[in-house]
Amino acid sequence: MMTALLCVVALVLTIVTTSEAFQNQPTSLSKKAWSRLADATDSEDAGGDDGDVDSFLAKNYPEVKGLLDSNDEVLKKLREASKSGYTIFAPTSKAFADLGDKKLGQLDDPRNLEVREKIAAYHAIPEPVTAEELFNAGGVITCGGEIPTFLVGGGLFGFLGGGDKEDGTVTINGAKLLRSTTIGNSVVHEVDVLVSPKILWRYADQLRIPGSK
Repeated sequence: MMTALLCVVALVLTIVTTSEAFQNQPTSLSKKAWSRLADATDSEDAGGDDGDVDSFLAKNYPEVKGLLDSNDEVLKKLREASKSGYTIFAPTSKAFADLGDKKLGQLDDPRNLEVREKIAAYHAIPEPVTAEELFNAGGVITCGGEIPTFLVGGGLFGFLGGGDKEDGTVTINGAKLLRSTTIGNSVVHEVDVLVSPKILWRYADQLRIPGSK
């Protein structure tokens, strides 16, 4: 029953986010915006090969590593894509802490495994997607479903002032991109919040045993 509900939610979210993405997608970034993008983006090339992604995540984003490790299907897709590369959206440790004790507890509760797996799936794409491609896409298809990318006011990556369309911040389902790290053919995008749809939290605790705490 829980699996069926999550499948329906994923289908609805895909339809809604696809529609929103096309309605809000800018045609392109201006030369001015791209110039500021080059200055504002904290991009790194960690070198190595795709086998080093796990080590990189374990060292810099342990919560993300643990989240992904809970979804065997996603891990299988990433292993199959290891030669050509893949993409990980990595919320910071602060992003997880800001979820609060209740949601963190729900993520760790074995009875919420399907919700945890679904949240994890939205943080992985079985192909490499660069920052530039994110900015022009209007939306990306993750292992969990499609999520939109928007150009909003406030300065690229929140570091620059302005707020007009040319100098806007690109977000992935509301999460601001903070930096991008290339590891072999793969890309890890650090974001300030989880990119998974917030509606998924409504399905946490649905399978709790009556009377349990």
